[in-house]
Amino acid sequence: MKWIIIIVVLLILFVSIIYLMGYLMPVKHQSFVESHLPIAPEKLWKILTTPDEYKNWRRGIKELKLIDANHWSELNSHGDTINYRADWVELNKKLLTIITNNNLPYGGQWEFQIQNTNAGCNLRITENGEVYNPIFRFMSKYVFGHDATLKAYMADLQAKVKSTR
Repeated sequence: MKWIIIIVVLLILFVSIIYLMGYLMPVKHQSFVESHLPIAPEKLWKILTTPDEYKNWRRGIKELKLIDANHWSELNSHGDTINYRADWVELNKKLLTIITNNNLPYGGQWEFQIQNTNAGCNLRITENGEVYNPIFRFMSKYVFGHDATLKAYMADLQAKVKSTR
């Protein structure tokens, strides 16, 4: 019985330390990924701005509901429904996607910047994210990495570009 109490106390202490560390971390973060893609900027733009096709090339999307050309919602593999708005900032060059939910433990936006090159284009995706829950904030930084979703998205996009060539 003594060992059970010690284990429970240590678990509570461990979770408390993680909570405190997460609480002391900033809510906002920024991370990015970059890649050269062998595709014309106009073709990449079409892929990025056609949300009703996302479920055909992005892993983790269980359902996608298109609301209009700039709004959609995704049901992901974790069971979260995430609502998005897209702002077409500069045709074939700059795009923003913004999470519009208020009920998630995270939020923020992704900025897509496309730069034309001789052999396709360079894409930089910058996440300006927010993680509200202190434990999830700690996990996001030290366990998963703030750029984990960006890296998965870029890998899916690279596979999509490769399959369209």
